[in-house]
Amino acid sequence: MIKKIALALTMTLAAAVPVAGSASAADSPVREIRGQGLDACPEQSVCLYQDTNFNEGKDARIWILTDDVPQLSKYDANDRASSVYVHFRGRHEAILWTDTWYSGDYSWHLWSDGEQHGKYSSLDEFNDEVSSVVV
Repeated sequence: MIKKIALALTMTLAAAVPVAGSASAADSPVREIRGQGLDACPEQSVCLYQDTNFNEGKDARIWILTDDVPQLSKYDANDRASSVYVHFRGRHEAILWTDTWYSGDYSWHLWSDGEQHGKYSSLDEFNDEVSSVVV
């Protein structure tokens, strides 16, 4: 009986210990929310909006990026962005790429200068073409 209790306790404790190297949602460079407008984008991030004009008029997907993302497809965000907000306090550059791993025929350099944040209500020729981002 004591062996069964000890085994059950050991298995319970083992299940509670996180596996080394496992990533939590807090470690992810991308977080997806639903919303609209610039207020939905937190400072110190780049936000990709599903629709033009920052999803104006309806709640839609917003991908909040806090670090470089070589493959937006991992977050179901590949070729889906139609507007972007580069929301940083100081001067900051973000680069959108048409292919994964920061490659492709085209890249678009977006700027935020702290006073006039980088507000891009339409991606024009990059609409639904972004596959990787350097934040």
